[in-house]
Amino acid sequence: MMFKGALYKPTSKAILRTFICLLLAKAMWFGIFSLNLDNVFDQTCTIGFAFSAKDTPMYFSPLEALYESGHYTSICRMPGLLPIYLPLRLLFDSHLSIQFIVVLQIIADAITSLLLCLLAVRFFPSRRVLVITTTMLCLSSFIAIRSMYLLSDSFGISSLIVSSFFLVQFADTKRKSTLIWSGLFLIWSIFLRQVVILLIPVYLIILLSLLQYHWRRFLVHAVWFSLPIVIALSAWTARNQLVYHRTIFLVAPVEECMTQLTPAYSSIRKFIIATGKDFQPWTVGDAAYWFVQPDQQQKLIMPYNESDFTSAFNADSLISLKNEYQALLQLNPESAEYHRAENSIINKSQRYSNSYKSEHKFRFLVTDKIGFLVKFLFPRKIDDLPFPAFNSMSILQKIVKGWSLLFLWVISAMSLSGFIYCLFTRKFQQLLWLLIPFSLIFAQSFLGFIEQRFLATSYPFMVVTCAILIHLLLRKLQKPTSVQQH
Repeated sequence: MMFKGALYKPTSKAILRTFICLLLAKAMWFGIFSLNLDNVFDQTCTIGFAFSAKDTPMYFSPLEALYESGHYTSICRMPGLLPIYLPLRLLFDSHLSIQFIVVLQIIADAITSLLLCLLAVRFFPSRRVLVITTTMLCLSSFIAIRSMYLLSDSFGISSLIVSSFFLVQFADTKRKSTLIWSGLFLIWSIFLRQVVILLIPVYLIILLSLLQYHWRRFLVHAVWFSLPIVIALSAWTARNQLVYHRTIFLVAPVEECMTQLTPAYSSIRKFIIATGKDFQPWTVGDAAYWFVQPDQQQKLIMPYNESDFTSAFNADSLISLKNEYQALLQLNPESAEYHRAENSIINKSQRYSNSYKSEHKFRFLVTDKIGFLVKFLFPRKIDDLPFPAFNSMSILQKIVKGWSLLFLWVISAMSLSGFIYCLFTRKFQQLLWLLIPFSLIFAQSFLGFIEQRFLATSYPFMVVTCAILIHLLLRKLQKPTSVQQH
């Protein structure tokens, strides 16, 4: 197999040193992010040294209800955090349990970063690969910041890395037990981040290639891999059927769970995505921001131009739609006037979306998807850093913010280049492993879901790809020198 006969295998001391470096780096980022929290956030955004997001209650309130009453009260968030939170809650109060959540997320981040380093060395057995991967993971803030938030992201990323590590272990050992562990951690990652379910077919394709396309052996091993996934998803679906009398496979529809996604706003959001614009309302200068921000004097620059328009809408139509939505927000949601205005917005948004899809087919199917990919991998700003407005930042915070954005661009550019290189040179074995991060990236870009939280799931694997590319480039640069000296 691909990992046997490795020229370099890190010693236990090297592994320990690597882990200590990673843990210290994670602790360093924790210290940087925790500086002057009282001056950055109001009390509603922090719980001790943990960061609270708008989605935080959706994850932890059902878990607290489970502790108090024995009933998990949500179909909008799967109980992926239950194995972590409930044991802590049995020992401590809710405030202290949440602090321990952050500590455990930081430790898990360091451990799984070590696993990524070991994976890189398995693919390319070289001490330099280990050093480069470790250095890049230490320098990256993009994943480290996730450990500070009370969300499912950090543990979801960690469990996916562990799942991938066990899949690689199977490539070496062919033990069915490693497949069970891989499937177990994959389903845990799915319970934490539902988008990871897209990786099930990717894992199965990799498994098929590892078994050299022997279909009978593949079917047997696929059963072992799928067993924990099928059991967990079946139990969750059956629970939802019994409790809510509804067939809910993962979670309820997003419009039902996100109360801010009213039917009117949801229809505008779908129009924004259909026309290839950014649906994130905090992205200043793009479509969602333009729609949701009141602008009576029309000082905001419209994010649409003449090439975007169709026979159904133009600049005046969009300004009218925006004004209708802003007026809707001032109405009583129970009034008949509200429902008439809401239906008008929904009908217009749907009509505008359909006209764009039919009159700009190539843009809708190809160009806009590439645009989403570019925005996803190369955003204009970095999200989730707990810093004040740029003018109020310290020099250290400005350096961290600039570095974080630049480092993300470098990782995105190099990893995407690696994927394209493997594709055009037909390195299909390497390409299969690269599908773990990039299948998620391409799927979310196609759907227009380009929030940076979604990219974070793929990011650690992108770092490994970059580290290996740097190693290969250095090796190529060294070869001519070595030949000349010889």
